[in-house]
Parts: sequence; C-alpha cells; structure tokens
Amino acid sequence: MTYLGIQNEAYRDCLEFLLLHQRPEGAFGFLGMEEHSFAVHNVEQIPAELALYLPVTVACLWTLAEANSATVRLYDSLAAMRSEAQSA
Repeated sequence: MTYLGIQNEAYRDCLEFLLLHQRPEGAFGFLGMEEHSFAVHNVEQIPAELALYLPVTVACLWTLAEANSATVRLYDSLAAMRSEAQSA
C-alpha cells in the first residue's frame, strides 16, 4: 500500500491488522493449520520457526518499518546497494 501511495483509514486498518497478528513471544502469524501440515510433511525436519514464522515475521516487520517512515524504503535501498556493488 505504501508503494501504491495509499494513505487513508484503510491503510491504518491494514497496519493494525498486522500488529494484531504478533504473537506474545514476538513472532508474527497464527499459522496453526499450516504448522500442522508442515509438521506432517516436513521430511527435512526444518523447525517451523525457521520455515514458517521467520519469513512471515520479517515481511511484517519490513512492512511496518516502511509504513512508519516516509523516507526509508528498505526494498529500494537493496537495489541501490546492488548498483553500487556492480559498479565497484
């Protein structure tokens, strides 16, 4: 929504929705059904915290960080860093 330039009450509602999905231990997402399915089919025995909760938490934190800053764009800064690395 930030990249689309949407700044209204719906924008705030979306951010509040994300915040409601933060678990007491800090991770984001209530993935009970997905976690169960992952446990059943997880032949590599990867912890659910790494495979499920970490990507969701990073995405939520990234979204919240960009939503709360008018000047910092994490995704755009990655492209700038890539350009600098290629020109070096």
